Amino acid sequence: MIQGSNFAIKVVSTCGFASLRYCRSPYKYSHHVKIALDGGLNPNDILAIALETQGKTSTLDLLSRTVLSIARWMDFGSRIPDELFEILKQNLDSERIVDVLFLISFYCGFVRFAGALEIEVEPSYADYLANFPLPS
Repeated sequence: MIQGSNFAIKVVSTCGFASLRYCRSPYKYSHHVKIALDGGLNPNDILAIALETQGKTSTLDLLSRTVLSIARWMDFGSRIPDELFEILKQNLDSERIVDVLFLISFYCGFVRFAGALEIEVEPSYADYLANFPLPS
């Protein structure tokens, strides 16, 4: 999913969904669903991310699954295991690795900020949560 012509939107979406699902920000998550769909992400990819986040197996490619796994490690403030970092190095150049890690870090922080403010989902975004709910 990450590789291809829409690399930026795919990375932003994968990183964002990973950290948003773990930090449970309905506001930011609903906005991310819209961004992903508007950017050409397949609804099945969004559902696959949900499966992976719940610890289930999906059809996502190795790099996407790795980014999701790294987001879990970073969300808990842990060091990224060498084997995961190696997958990044095999698939991305140094600049894109920095982009991925920065985006995950940003989203992990932002969802805590949004959660502290208890920002509510606007009515116009409610359908995104209905169609792609946060896992319980």
